[in-house]
Amino acid sequence: MVNLAEIELAPDVVWVGVLPGMLCRSAAQVNERLEQVRESGRYYSPEVLAERDGVVLFDPHVEPPAEIPELHQIAIVHDNLVQEIRDYPNRAAADAAFEALR
Repeated sequence: MVNLAEIELAPDVVWVGVLPGMLCRSAAQVNERLEQVRESGRYYSPEVLAERDGVVLFDPHVEPPAEIPELHQIAIVHDNLVQEIRDYPNRAAADAAFEALR
């Protein structure tokens, strides 16, 4: 099982959020966004739900919940670097995307 805490971000990682305008195009932007989450009093403890061939489906367990209370995410990992993160509004949408990547 992948340990998300041990995987680094690629310098050119892309993070696509659920809503328009929620987009990061670099590791610096992703880290800045994560710092904003922490500064707002929220924390996260990601739980890997499924993985295969460099695709990792996880629940970030953001507490207290943010704008998207059922947020789930998929990360694309190559050479132990996260290349892409995509947000989904709920588990069903994330599962459908995960299955579509077969």
